[in-house]
Amino acid sequence: KLQFLYFIVSNTHAKMQKSTFAAIVAVSLLVLGGQMMLHSTSRLDARIRSQKEDKLIDLADELETKAKHLNTLLHNGHTREDEHERQKDTRDAEKEALSTVEDTTPLEEALEKFKEKSIAEVSESCTKTKDFQSSKHFHDFKAPRHGGWRVPTSDTAADNTCNPRNFNPTTTETKKCVEYIANLENWKYLRPMDSILAKARTIKFIVQTKDPDVRAVIKVPQFKFLVEPYSELASFTLDKLIETNRVPPTAWVPVPVDWLRASMAVLMPDIYVQWVECFVFQRKGLSKLVKKWDGEVETMYMSVQLWMKGVKELKDTSLRLHHHDMERYFNPATEHHPKTIIEKWALGETSDLQVFDHIIGNNDRTPMKNAFAVGNCNEEGWDCTSLDNTEHFPRMVFLDQGSSFYSRDATRVSVFRGKESHICKFRKKTFNKVKQLEGKELLNDLKTLLPEKGFWTRWESWQAEGAQTRLNSLWAHMEDCEQQHGDMIYLD
Repeated sequence: KLQFLYFIVSNTHAKMQKSTFAAIVAVSLLVLGGQMMLHSTSRLDARIRSQKEDKLIDLADELETKAKHLNTLLHNGHTREDEHERQKDTRDAEKEALSTVEDTTPLEEALEKFKEKSIAEVSESCTKTKDFQSSKHFHDFKAPRHGGWRVPTSDTAADNTCNPRNFNPTTTETKKCVEYIANLENWKYLRPMDSILAKARTIKFIVQTKDPDVRAVIKVPQFKFLVEPYSELASFTLDKLIETNRVPPTAWVPVPVDWLRASMAVLMPDIYVQWVECFVFQRKGLSKLVKKWDGEVETMYMSVQLWMKGVKELKDTSLRLHHHDMERYFNPATEHHPKTIIEKWALGETSDLQVFDHIIGNNDRTPMKNAFAVGNCNEEGWDCTSLDNTEHFPRMVFLDQGSSFYSRDATRVSVFRGKESHICKFRKKTFNKVKQLEGKELLNDLKTLLPEKGFWTRWESWQAEGAQTRLNSLWAHMEDCEQQHGDMIYLD
């Protein structure tokens, strides 16, 4: 049991970035545990005491050694973390350097390679074999570190209107950026992204524009994740309606299918090409989305979202909160009030994330999973010393909304699910916006704001109605919170 305890506290200690508290708790528990086991020998039957005692003493010695090891980690933690960060920066720089390589195979030649990838076998391999790329038999794919395949566009491009480091753009800046990444003439390289079961299993592509600083992620409708790109665009639109303004600029683009096939053919193995053909372009219910939407070229509408720079996992920033303490943070009845400026700000960011994810029905995110942020209090340019300067506070970035809008009801991970939720702290601006949208018929707003072409062929009215239902139930909960706790619910 003590060895298992050591395993737990060692890993907890590492995950909490060698925090002093974690190390002290770890060492204390180990020493105390060893003493308790030694003490227990006094109660053992005399016939077995001598046999047990030697083993317990050996185990206590081993635990003492491990406790000293944890203590060493405590003292060396910052040095090791700094070295880890330096190594990570070096690896990132090397990857970035490799990503400048381009494949200039002409489109016609690349499509010939595509035909050589045994596409004729796709129909049989994926429709008759249920295990093809199932979770149990998933084949991971690591995409090449290339800039990608050179798409057949001219060398000229419009002036870049996207800033991947601007996390608080104006409405005009957002609109111009969406127009820039949606214009195929601004594209230069195209390549698939990694597909790793344990991290991100879906089919995605990345486009490098002619401005080397601007890239974008392409989400594809696919078997088992039929509305992923639709959910991304709808989430971007709702983010603007709710005024959380945390989703990067997202465009709706008819992407030439032959471009995607060419990039796969020159950069990926046969089985990857077969997988995409099976799950996307030849899949019943999805193949009809491949049309000559604009002109003579077959295209499929997909979401294209600006790739933001400097984004980290939330747990690695000053906005992190301890997930097991979530109710204590957000329940006014506990009288647990934020003590520091950045803690107060972090509660507001987390509250907005919870509200947003409840409304869009995101079933694949918590503050500890798929949550991201930019900036940190110890980074140049990010000032966390005054609430008068919140523009330069670290802030969340809402990425990967592909698992949203799949149901009418609250998701299993929503903190507002059920009638017993004690999550009752909100930013006043968000509180008032939800109040304004309650009962307003989001469907009408979305039909006005979302594109008519290529969108409503797959996304359905009930998905917008589900968002309205969840928003209405959230407002009822907010009203109850206000009646019970008054102004204590506001995080501003």
